[in-house]
Amino acid sequence: MIGSRGQKYALYASGELLLVVVGILIALQVNNWNEERIEQRQLAQYAIGLISDLERDIKMLEPISEQMRKRLEEVDALSTYTYGKTLNQINNLDLWLLTRPLGYRPYQWNRTAMEQLKSAGALRKITNTELAEKITAYEALTQHLDEDYRVDQSVIEEASNFRDLIVDTNFLEDEHFTSIADDNSDLPIDAKLSMWREKYKGPQLPLLTDDINDVKILVNKYGKYNVLRARVQGEIPRLKRMAEDLIRLLADEYSIGEHDRR
Repeated sequence: MIGSRGQKYALYASGELLLVVVGILIALQVNNWNEERIEQRQLAQYAIGLISDLERDIKMLEPISEQMRKRLEEVDALSTYTYGKTLNQINNLDLWLLTRPLGYRPYQWNRTAMEQLKSAGALRKITNTELAEKITAYEALTQHLDEDYRVDQSVIEEASNFRDLIVDTNFLEDEHFTSIADDNSDLPIDAKLSMWREKYKGPQLPLLTDDINDVKILVNKYGKYNVLRARVQGEIPRLKRMAEDLIRLLADEYSIGEHDRR
């Protein structure tokens, strides 16, 4: 009898223990599920912010690309204008126009959501490997373009410093000159040069050099800016495609519609 009661007690205790273990496992599972749901909800919020930042990046790149295209046109026009000319055939005013500052706006990336993702360690929680890799690749390319900008600025500075030794920029800044300097028309360079010559009423200034080789060196220094072709024809279009691809992937992964982005 004692043995039978002991066996029943042992079975009862084992059953109670099993129920406790099962309860704990269920509680852990529910807790994990709740945490995962909270994480996914937070990731969805980051995704909405990231989509918004990417859309702003795409818009920000448009005027910069246009500036780059204009700078390349000016570099090409400078080379064409000076090709085969003697020093006496080169007009100081023309050269002043063709060697105006070559800069373009610095990039202004929208990185708020990206920084939040990284600071919260949320990038590691993205289960879609392709998506996580594309986010990392996009950020890497923006950092590469920032470095390109710094390189381009050094090229501009070198060319501009040499320009000051060749081109006399001491024009009388009267109303005629101001109308020329403020001109932002989209005319072809040849037409713009003709228009400038007609408008300008001040004294003609000679070049600051009597050596045609100085002009050739100046053209070479400005020619280094042809590196912008790699930006405007390759890197920036590729970045835009990456941004558009990321927007699509983020929207699909976290079921984000147009109304969610507002």
